[in-house]
Amino acid sequence: MKLKDYLEKEKIKQAEFAKRLGVHQQTVFRLVHEEIFPSYPTARAIVELSNNEVTMDDIYANKVAKIPCPLCGKKGPRKTIMAKIQEFMQNIGKMVVD
Repeated sequence: MKLKDYLEKEKIKQAEFAKRLGVHQQTVFRLVHEEIFPSYPTARAIVELSNNEVTMDDIYANKVAKIPCPLCGKKGPRKTIMAKIQEFMQNIGKMVVD
């Protein structure tokens, strides 16, 4: 279960969860919106505070899926971003050869 879903299910406000977790409310906001990913000790604390309803897999499920593309700045799956970069580099190579 995602952290956002857990907090909604249990009717826990982000500020209250932040206090229990020992972090700033902004940190919980960013965790809920997957703008950041917690350190291992913080992730373990989230799992414990949620009584294992939020798992490590839930916390890190999208970690590799949200990397910024150095060409356009959009975030996307690593595999997709790497394919775009490879295609761009091939096109640059063709332009140099032509």
